[in-house]
Amino acid sequence: MRKTRWVIGVLLLVLGRTADAQACLGLSSFADTPVRLTGARLFPEDRTEADALVVGAGRSNGVFLSLGYARVLHDDTELFADDDPTEQQTLFELGYQIPLIGGRVQLCPVGGAGLGKGPVISNTDYRRRFASAGLAIGIPLNLGFGIRLAPNASARWEYLRTTAEGLVDAGSSGVADVGLGLIIARRLVVQPTYSMPFATGTSEDPRLGVVVSIGSGWRSR
Repeated sequence: MRKTRWVIGVLLLVLGRTADAQACLGLSSFADTPVRLTGARLFPEDRTEADALVVGAGRSNGVFLSLGYARVLHDDTELFADDDPTEQQTLFELGYQIPLIGGRVQLCPVGGAGLGKGPVISNTDYRRRFASAGLAIGIPLNLGFGIRLAPNASARWEYLRTTAEGLVDAGSSGVADVGLGLIIARRLVVQPTYSMPFATGTSEDPRLGVVVSIGSGWRSR
């Protein structure tokens, strides 16, 4: 019983210390680094993989935005000499960070849109348009020694429209994400992620990924 009460006491102490982080996304705080560069890797699944590079800026407990580029490799079909399985994507995202319970919890409504060019399969050139909207939530934890932890989760709706010669296909689905951001020295972030599609109408497997981010700039406080 004494040991259990000690563990509960430590948890309450950690949770009671608000930490500077954008915990809803598991990233560093804009109060410390108003600009950050983030890279993401979605591990191969069904011979499809993706890499992204994103520049983000914003204010702590305020508006934030991101601009990004992603490269998606669609290697899930038989390819011919003139085929290009690569899709190039441009991305835009806008959100707002809301502190709750004295900053012990963060809630962020986030929306985004983008365009995709490619792949080219059997002389068919595909184009995509997509949009998303959802909510992200996180808990900032200060572990001491310059280390912060930001467990987070989100749920979002996604819309995708694909066009090609003689083809128009559109649909929507839901995606749930969980992440665990490890923030070092207020600027460096390493975060494993786990994404789970739902309400897709087809069976889709969860995806593992990793995010690495570095912040720069001056402190705004």
